[in-house]
Amino acid sequence: RICEDTEVLGYVGEDINKKLLYIAASSRKLSDPISVIVLSESASGKSYLVDTIKKLMPTEDVVSMTSLSEQALNYLPEDGLIHKFLVMGEAVHGEVIEHQIREMLSAKELSRLVTTKDEKTGTLVSKMVRKEVIVSSVMSSTNYDLNAENASRCFVINTDESEAQTKNIHRMQRQKYSLKRYETKEKRIPEIIRQHHMAQR
Repeated sequence: RICEDTEVLGYVGEDINKKLLYIAASSRKLSDPISVIVLSESASGKSYLVDTIKKLMPTEDVVSMTSLSEQALNYLPEDGLIHKFLVMGEAVHGEVIEHQIREMLSAKELSRLVTTKDEKTGTLVSKMVRKEVIVSSVMSSTNYDLNAENASRCFVINTDESEAQTKNIHRMQRQKYSLKRYETKEKRIPEIIRQHHMAQR
C-alpha cells in the first residue's frame, strides 16, 4: 500500500527506499527511532523521495528545514523535538550541527552550558541546560565523504540512478499534464494523504 500510494503521489519505483523511509518516519513514535541518510548525485530524486514520505506524515509531527543556524535546535519549544520526523535537507552543515545531530541520535538529548546572571546576587553563574530529543531524522547529501560517526547512527541509502528508473520517471512526467493526472491530483491524492495522516495519528 505504501508503494502504491507513493507512486500515485508521483514517486515511481524504489520500493525498498520508500518502505524504509516510511518505516523510519513512523518510528518517531518509538523510544529509539530509526534515522536515514539519502546519499546520491545531484538531481537524482533525493529530495523528492523525502518530500513524498513527508507528505504522508501528520504536519504536527514534522520538523522540516533546508538550513539552520548553529544554535537553532536549542531554542525550539521544550517538546519541539519529541517524537518528531526531523527533515534537515542537504547535509551541508558545520561541525557544530554535525555534533548536535550525533548527540541527538545517541544520547537522545541536546545539552549546553550557558552563562546566566543570578537574580539575587547579580553574579554570573554557569548552568547546564538539557533538552530531551526523540526524533527520526532524515538528511540528504551529494557529499560521499560523510562523517563516519554520523553515518554509523543511520541507514545510508542511495537513490536508483539506473536507465530503467530514468525511463520510469520519464513515463510519469509525460502523464503530468494529462486530464487523468489532473483528476488524480484533485481527488485521489488528497484522500491518500488524509488516510495516511489519520492512520499515523
